[in-house]
Amino acid sequence: MTVMSDQAARVTCIGLANVDVIASVDESFITGHHIARKASTLLDAGTTGSILSKLGNPAFYPGGCAANTACGLAGLDIEATFVGKTGDDIYAKIFRQGFKNESVCFTTPPFTQKMTSTCLTLVTPDKDRSFAFCTDTAGWYLSPADLPDLPGRPDQYVYLESNTAKMPTGGPDNVLDAAVEKYGNTGIKIIVNLNDRAIVQSAKPVLTGLLKKDIAFFIGNIDEVYALFDTTDEKTALARALETGRNFAITDGPNGVSIVSGGKIIHLPAIPVDDSLIVNTVGAGDQFAAGFIAGLAWGLDVTDACQTGIETATNIIQEVSARPLKSGART
Repeated sequence: MTVMSDQAARVTCIGLANVDVIASVDESFITGHHIARKASTLLDAGTTGSILSKLGNPAFYPGGCAANTACGLAGLDIEATFVGKTGDDIYAKIFRQGFKNESVCFTTPPFTQKMTSTCLTLVTPDKDRSFAFCTDTAGWYLSPADLPDLPGRPDQYVYLESNTAKMPTGGPDNVLDAAVEKYGNTGIKIIVNLNDRAIVQSAKPVLTGLLKKDIAFFIGNIDEVYALFDTTDEKTALARALETGRNFAITDGPNGVSIVSGGKIIHLPAIPVDDSLIVNTVGAGDQFAAGFIAGLAWGLDVTDACQTGIETATNIIQEVSARPLKSGART
């Protein structure tokens, strides 16, 4: 589905600036290094380096949930800006190079005291992915002072990763709360992506507090919503989401997407894809968000916007990168 508007909406995407190190591994590699399956594992710098040295022929891609979504939005002709911190090193160059052909604005100055953040993205034979990362890196030092001033217009969107609830590292205030305080009640539509089960669990006080705020939409997969509402039952999770009065777009891979909005729950099926065409699921949630937000920006209703997100997610799982490939990977 392609819909164009006369005036491009602007989306400011705020989150972790990191380089994805993508490698295929077997199940024993995951268990042997104590990596959580289909989730994120926090490591120290030494362990991260040790695992990195054991990966066979990894590919390096500029990544990060919000950055990937910004590139997906740009590919859909939506004007996008990314706000995040890099260091001043080779990984920073890889990260910034990723925006060069994507028409994404990125002007945040580097945080030179730390190296650029990396995320080990380990793809198992089932084509799913597990993540490992270290937070003592530049991306986690984004602060409320880095948030840009934005015009309070109805065509403005701010898209936030739940990771921002943990930024800056060691800081007294967090970027997620600061952004909601800064942009809330201004006419700007705020969208929060839960983006990781482990982050949801560790940042739950911040995220549950946002359920009482003026958030336009929460986006997340079913495991992240389970973590948010302390359940492992889908019906219970959807019911609890409905009880909040907030809007949710909840993805569940091949099982489709559930929309919680307007006092009701709507389910949309996934687009069938032959297993032989699926490269991996890296970036599926990021590109669902890009398509969904683009649909909202085009003025589509929630169901049609969600369908656009399903289409963009379906496309990305047939590519190796977490964003539509234009500039290629560094291998």
